[in-house]
Amino acid sequence: MGLVLALCFGGMTLNLSQRVNAQCGAAVAGRTLAIGDVAPDWTLSDPKGKTHSLSNYRGKVVVLDFWATWCSKCAKLMPVLEQVHQKYKNKGVVVLGVSSWETGDPVSVMHRRGMTYEVLLRGERIAPAYGVATVPAIYVIGVDGKVIYFQAGVEEQGLPAAIENYLRARESD
Repeated sequence: MGLVLALCFGGMTLNLSQRVNAQCGAAVAGRTLAIGDVAPDWTLSDPKGKTHSLSNYRGKVVVLDFWATWCSKCAKLMPVLEQVHQKYKNKGVVVLGVSSWETGDPVSVMHRRGMTYEVLLRGERIAPAYGVATVPAIYVIGVDGKVIYFQAGVEEQGLPAAIENYLRARESD
């Protein structure tokens, strides 16, 4: 990481790999969206070419997982995301794996690891609007389109707890 930071601040990221560029972004990126901010709308395609937009999911809780096949920390979070998907898919929660800064085949990685939630491609197109410059990064968007949770890095308990608390609060309203 020290070398990556030195390269970032030395202005040498232009000719480096996408992976290093993504890691550099973490050191120099703008702010992430705050809890309560309206999440920017976006349009991305799935591997079959079908387009998806955040606005299509209005009224649902949306988990956006910015990840990449080369990211070992992302791999650690995949089982947590699959558990969230399985537990809450019939309760209005949609998990979207937003493959970003890709050098591999996200579909085969998802299949090989037994992940069944939706994968979207070219997440680096929308990452700047969310202040995401490295992976893993997770946003949870509430039914009203506002950010209810953000996580950068590996934290296995935060995401399920945030969703559970949000759904419980909605039931009591």
